[in-house]
Amino acid sequence: MLAYMLIGDFGICHLDDGNRLTLTDEAVGSRLFCPPELEGGRVDQVRPSSDIYSLGKLLYWLLTGRVFPREQHRAPEWDLTKVFDNGAFEHINRLLDHMVVAHQGDRHSTAGIAAPGVHYVATLFSKKARAIFPGAPLECDFCKQGNYKTINLDDNNRLVNFGLSPASGAQWHALICQTCGNLQLFRLEHASAKSTFWGKKNGLQAGG
Repeated sequence: MLAYMLIGDFGICHLDDGNRLTLTDEAVGSRLFCPPELEGGRVDQVRPSSDIYSLGKLLYWLLTGRVFPREQHRAPEWDLTKVFDNGAFEHINRLLDHMVVAHQGDRHSTAGIAAPGVHYVATLFSKKARAIFPGAPLECDFCKQGNYKTINLDDNNRLVNFGLSPASGAQWHALICQTCGNLQLFRLEHASAKSTFWGKKNGLQAGG
């Protein structure tokens, strides 16, 4: 089923009679969705990235019907993976990491830059792609009864006590089902989309 929605900005509407013009230096909009730079009427700092912040808040509201305070979308009470008990929502968390950020320079700067990320996350959901991160509920592909857990990794993401001698520079990551023992192995240095599925966890940097 496809859902279509029209969004209107009611933050500048007034119920009084007659005409009213918004002043050039007047900050308007819903305080729950406004970025930090609009606080106190600092309109000289408004950029396209200000809309990106508000769109991130709006996306979260469309999914949950709630608005989280400030930039706290990863706090336990607001974390989408916990709200829906579904690790796939980590994909959206990572999208919000680039939208709902206090410092303008750390956000997507324009809608044109943010749009590909939004479309990509939608594709990941349509294909039921799983995001991998510590504590993620990953169902076993084999028995469909247990969940995968990370095993035997040192600080450099390398397998230990596994009967393997990794080649120099190898980055292994292993998941094992606690019910049937099915094992999944990943070679991270060969992954072209590490940031998409592994994020910044385990010492990896986003974007690599």
